[in-house]
Amino acid sequence: MSDIRQFKHFIAVVEAGGIRQAARQVHLTPSSVQRSIKQLEEHYGIKLFGKQGKSLRLTLNGELLLEEARALVTGFDKIAPKLEQQSDIGSGNIRVGLAPAVADLFMPAVTGRLITDYPTVQVSTLINTADVLLRELQEKRIDLAIGLENVFVATPNLSLKRIYAAHPAWTVRPGHPLLQSKNPKISELAHYPLIAQHFEPIFLERLMDMLRMAGLINIRRIPLSQCDNFRLLYDLTLASDAVLLAGDINIKSCKCACALKEVHFKIDLPAVNFSAIYPKMKTPLPLVLRYLEILQEEFSKIASVP
Repeated sequence: MSDIRQFKHFIAVVEAGGIRQAARQVHLTPSSVQRSIKQLEEHYGIKLFGKQGKSLRLTLNGELLLEEARALVTGFDKIAPKLEQQSDIGSGNIRVGLAPAVADLFMPAVTGRLITDYPTVQVSTLINTADVLLRELQEKRIDLAIGLENVFVATPNLSLKRIYAAHPAWTVRPGHPLLQSKNPKISELAHYPLIAQHFEPIFLERLMDMLRMAGLINIRRIPLSQCDNFRLLYDLTLASDAVLLAGDINIKSCKCACALKEVHFKIDLPAVNFSAIYPKMKTPLPLVLRYLEILQEEFSKIASVP
């Protein structure tokens, strides 16, 4: 049976113009290259080369095999790094830092898929605010951090990859007083408790600035209750007049959350960009790349929900 090395030696002979020249290119003895050519000829029952003076020339069968050999080698060269990566993923461990909102959304699905595909892999997860995760990453206590982009800062030693741009929305229960008006004013928020998942301080500062500029002068007096459990916030919103500030990805992730109604104020909330940050290197850790692939797929799966 032929192997990929024999095809590579065959291609080298054609491109170099002879056995000896090819042997120098592939760092083998001429006899080793000659043996590969002979094995190919015996396997396929054909002659690959004929003599033309002192030079070798391809036979018709040789030309046909050359075309297939090049395609085979090209395909193998593409898949080989992926196979090596899968082999590297098969064992080892990964230390992941997640912001609370990300952990609530994706930790079970992403970690579950990873350990199902690679049972010997150990996954350690730290859940904390993005500034803490960034410090842990810089001190090399975690391999990867995922949170809000406006807290993470790419440096010469860290790579930043955006995963998803979430769009926050004000949501309320059906029949909420805010839904009675076609053009509710942002100042009406002052009459209702405001609840949300934990947002990073920098997002909240930008939000408060926008609300004050929109005319809600006493925004800081509005009680802002935060919780990492979106289902709990959802239940509280349905059972009260609370206004829930939540990202579209959070609402889509909760199948029952479609009962919530969005209140459309004339103000554009700042986007919440979820991003990953990890040490910059020529070839990132295979486990980091695979974790990010799964995370991206899970984000896309939820984002596609109508």
